[in-house]
Order: sequence, then structure tokens, then C-alpha cells
Amino acid sequence: MESKTDKEAEKQASAALIRDARHRCGLKVGEFAKECGVTYQYLSQLEHAIYPPSAKFLSNMERVLERHKIPDTVCSTEEAHLLDIYRKLSPESRTAINNAAEALYAAKPSTPAA
Repeated sequence: MESKTDKEAEKQASAALIRDARHRCGLKVGEFAKECGVTYQYLSQLEHAIYPPSAKFLSNMERVLERHKIPDTVCSTEEAHLLDIYRKLSPESRTAINNAAEALYAAKPSTPAA
């Protein structure tokens, strides 16, 4: 049986994970909530460790993160600058950019190994 302190620590860890995920996507609370299919209030409560996240929310959050494909690290100041600009775009603009990049990547001819 989990103690109250264990449950509280789990909620705090989940809250930090959710906030980090939202920040990596560059979304405001309301934007991230909408994309995850929850209300602003519920997401705020999750981020403040009032409630633990549901399995459905975590699944939806993973889907949102996959759609945004935000890298955890950047290699240069140019990449950091581009990532900052990307994060300031609307969710619709980011989706359009992601779709265009995927289409270009798929159309790129593969080069045979030498």
C-alpha cells in the first residue's frame, strides 16, 4: 500500500513532467489543454499536483508530443534560435511545418551506401 507521501511525490513528479512537456511544445496552458482534450482547469490542477493524471490524459499527451516532435536537446545556437521561433508559432503553423517537413523527408531519395 502506498503512503500519502509516496502518492504526493508521484503527483509532484507527474506535475513536473506535464509542465516540462507543455513547455517543450511551447504552448500555453489553454492551448496544451485543448490539444490534450481536457479543460484548462483540469490541466492547471495536474500541473499544480492537485490530482494525478489519468491514463487517458497521459495517452493524449504522448500523442500531442509526438505530433509536435520537439527535440530534447539542440546542438547549436542557430538550432536554439530556430526552436525558439518555432515554439512561438501557433499550433496550426507548427502542424503545417511538421507536415511539410515529413513530406520532404518522405520524398527525399535514399542514397545507396558506398
